[in-house]
Amino acid sequence: ASGANEPALDAASTSLLGSLIPGRNQSDSSANEWNLDAVIQVLESDYAQLNWPHVAMSWDFNGFIVKSADHFKALVKLYRGGAKADPPITAFTSAWRNSAGQLSVMETIMSVGKAVYKIPLDEEEAADSSTCGPISETVDPDFFASMDILNRLLCISDTPALYHHVREIFVKGLYSYPEVLLCALVRLQLNVTNATANANQSNPRGLVNAGVQIKTELMTELIPLFFRPHTSPRVQNATMALRRLYLISPSTVTAACYKAWSSTGADAPQVRLAA
Repeated sequence: ASGANEPALDAASTSLLGSLIPGRNQSDSSANEWNLDAVIQVLESDYAQLNWPHVAMSWDFNGFIVKSADHFKALVKLYRGGAKADPPITAFTSAWRNSAGQLSVMETIMSVGKAVYKIPLDEEEAADSSTCGPISETVDPDFFASMDILNRLLCISDTPALYHHVREIFVKGLYSYPEVLLCALVRLQLNVTNATANANQSNPRGLVNAGVQIKTELMTELIPLFFRPHTSPRVQNATMALRRLYLISPSTVTAACYKAWSSTGADAPQVRLAA
């Protein structure tokens, strides 16, 4: 890709993305609407050699926001037309200036499903995702298994104006896939702790401190679901999740079991054993 073309491409891509709105008919070529198929033909013929990951990164501009699932589908379709690949997940999870716009992208990715955008997972993340119970049509379990996504959500939650919006997203994960969320959050915290101990990691302290309030709230909700399971029917796959959690952090499981047992001291023996 030519570096000289990148500024012009940034201007063109932001203009195009900013003009797309939900509900537009892709086959309608009227003067007031984008004909996406025609645009894709131009991208394929004239812009195929450009730095498409750079294009994805340039979506972070003032005023950009994903307005609907159809809006996001159109963006991905255009990108694929030129890049012949999906936008990289790092384009959506790196630090954006427009945090509200970034959050709108991430929330849409959570809900559109793998047919529209498949979240790439490494082996450990895939193992976390595999602990989920029944799959929801509106929430992708891979979303809550991705370390990149979780890290970014936690960072965005530290913006007061966006905290409640991030919390709503996590609540969907809590109700849909508590197994995945528990394993992923524990593993994320271990990764961050290890990064803190590694002098070669950049800004590990910032990662440790990111989203402390919301992490505390989530773990306060999650631990009783698994270690006092009779209190809630929401967990569908507790055994598999606890086996996975033990592989991630045996000490976490041991400590949680001890705390759960200690908290039942006033209960009848039958209740303590059931817990």
